[in-house]
Amino acid sequence: MAKKRTNNRRTKAAAKKPAAEPLNKVPKPPATLGKYGTAYWKRIAPKLVDLKVLTDLHLEPLESLCHWWDIYQTQYATIRKHPDLMFIESESGYRQKGPEVQVMDAAFKNLTTLWARFGLTPDGERKLNKPSRPTAQRSGPTHDPVAEFAAAKYEDD
Repeated sequence: MAKKRTNNRRTKAAAKKPAAEPLNKVPKPPATLGKYGTAYWKRIAPKLVDLKVLTDLHLEPLESLCHWWDIYQTQYATIRKHPDLMFIESESGYRQKGPEVQVMDAAFKNLTTLWARFGLTPDGERKLNKPSRPTAQRSGPTHDPVAEFAAAKYEDD
C-alpha cells in the first residue's frame, strides 16, 4: 500500500501570508439587507472600522450578522403588533411557541455566534484583544521554564 504524500509547501506558504489589512473606510451596506439590517450595518460597521476589526474578508460575515439582525427585528415587530402570535395551541391541545418566536430563537442563536466572532460580546472582545504570545527566552538567568509552561497552557483561556 503506497503512502499518501502531502505537499506541505502550500500549507507553509498559506501560513506565511499576512492577515488582511483592516479597512479604513466604512463600506456601503449591501442592497440585499432589509431596513433593520441596513440600519444595523450603518450602526456597527463604523465601530468595527474604528476598532480596526473589519477587513474585506469580513464583509460577508458582517452581512450575515446584519441579515440575522433584520430577521430577528422583523419577527419582534410582528409579535409586538400581534402578541397572540407568541404562542399557539398544538393539535393535541398543548401551548407552544409560535413560528415567529421559533424564527426569533434561531436568529438569536446565530446572532450570538456572530457577535462573539466580531468581538461584540465581552468574551468575544477579550478574545479579539488577546495579546500575542510572548517570545520565550531560551538562555540567561531570566529563563523560567515553569513560567513558559504556564503561559503556553493558559494562552487559550
